[in-house]
Amino acid sequence: MKIKIALILFICLQMILCVSSQTRFNKSNEKDPHYLYNMGLYYLNSSQLDLSIEHLKKSLTFDPQNQLALNALGLAYLQKENFNESVKYFTECLKINPALTEAQNNLGISYQELGLLAKAEEFFTAASLDTQYRSREHSFYNLARLYFIQNKLQDSLFQVQKSLAIKQDFFLALNLEGMIFSKRNQSDDAIRSFEKAFEINPNDIDLNFNLAEAYFKNRQFEKAKPLFNTLYLQSIDIEMKKKIEEYLKKIK
Repeated sequence: MKIKIALILFICLQMILCVSSQTRFNKSNEKDPHYLYNMGLYYLNSSQLDLSIEHLKKSLTFDPQNQLALNALGLAYLQKENFNESVKYFTECLKINPALTEAQNNLGISYQELGLLAKAEEFFTAASLDTQYRSREHSFYNLARLYFIQNKLQDSLFQVQKSLAIKQDFFLALNLEGMIFSKRNQSDDAIRSFEKAFEINPNDIDLNFNLAEAYFKNRQFEKAKPLFNTLYLQSIDIEMKKKIEEYLKKIK
């Protein structure tokens, strides 16, 4: 299950200023770490990752102890899928402030992408223990996802339900809960979770496939067929199209 970074990562914005794409970079701002940091955040939020990295690094030359700039730089590299660099900057951030929970969670994601699952679990767990963490549901979700790929389904279900206890309409957690139930052959429970997720985000292709597949396994062919037909037209994933063709043949 592919990480949806835009949905599971948050940037600390306590210091951000109002900036716009029209803001001119002039001489008076060249050595202002606060301005450079905020421009780096602006470019990060608009997915202009190279510009974000450029401004954040300039900011750090003038203020190397800025933990938020280090965390944001790690996020930029994480989104570029340069996981070794993201580990480097999240680690530097945590050297300055070991209690920055967001960086712990982000470092866990980087380690997971590198296949270092024990290290990922360590940092996700640390993040989940911080009761003041405003995005604590994400650390529980990340733990659940980690356990799911290891086929530790009971542990995964326990963590994802902790996530949903904090945020009932957390789309990714509902989808994962459905995947866990489906893998445990609990079709009715899987459908309930997928349908709740569908109410929140009806356009997600992976979710629609999961829901259609759950309907099929539960022999609700009248619901599965139209979903599969629509998905076949929408999806650009060749493997998914092949699976859909197989399901539609079985339904016929």
